[in-house]
Amino acid sequence: MYDDSPDWRAMFNLLGALYQENPVRLDIAGTTESIAQIDADLLYRCYHTFYNLNNMVLAVAGNFDPKDVLELADEILKPGEDITIQWRKPEEPREVCSHLAEQSLQVSVPMFQIGFKGNAGDSLENLKKQVLCEILMEIVCGESSPLYRELYDKGLINATFSYEVLGGRDYLVSMYGGESRDPSQVYEKICGEINHLRDEGIEPEAFERCRKAAYGRYIGMYCKSDSVASLMMLTHFCGMENMYDLLQLVQELTLEDLNYCLLDDFSPEYSAVSIIHPMEQDA
Repeated sequence: MYDDSPDWRAMFNLLGALYQENPVRLDIAGTTESIAQIDADLLYRCYHTFYNLNNMVLAVAGNFDPKDVLELADEILKPGEDITIQWRKPEEPREVCSHLAEQSLQVSVPMFQIGFKGNAGDSLENLKKQVLCEILMEIVCGESSPLYRELYDKGLINATFSYEVLGGRDYLVSMYGGESRDPSQVYEKICGEINHLRDEGIEPEAFERCRKAAYGRYIGMYCKSDSVASLMMLTHFCGMENMYDLLQLVQELTLEDLNYCLLDDFSPEYSAVSIIHPMEQDA
């Protein structure tokens, strides 16, 4: 199923182009060969290791009585062996594996993912960089940017165009994706705009507008129970004392922070484009 999904393949082909050693480059679904090797013993070992209560955090949000939650958790969750998981950080080179990844699938229009390999730090640093990268992506080619309007008016992108930042404790990728009749030109235009901003710097007005927009988006997340639970989990694993520290982080971002992120995490030298081409039809 995953091998036949154009969106999935575009993303993982991109991660495979950007990263040489980091496991993020590996398809989480595995391969037909690796799946065939799974037996009951391996499955139970994985379960008892990674789904162990000593390796778990429970975040609950909504209208509830904490006492009821704790009683239910004690009833359902069974104690496990007290284990410590050893995590090995991969030695990932700064350079990308390849600047281009291509594949042909059953699509009517070429699809693409453009990615910039960030200079990843620890979990807390990466969370700050994630917010900065979101602001940068909006400035470079968000819906309110001149470049977005240019690409849209020329028919090089359509309504499927979007961006996201993928970050973890040892990786950071800023990705633009969508459909285009000429993905290589979209890649060239975005890299050109980034080089322009790296040379000239970001305008203070653009920074402040996009920072306030990001702050508003995060404020909106505190209005939904599922988002609140996710924020509690995110900030816990990043080492923040509480989830509201994230708002403080966004509020305290500076133009200097953004320009540094532009130089450190948004270099065309450490970027790649993944293209899914339509399959040629038999005559």
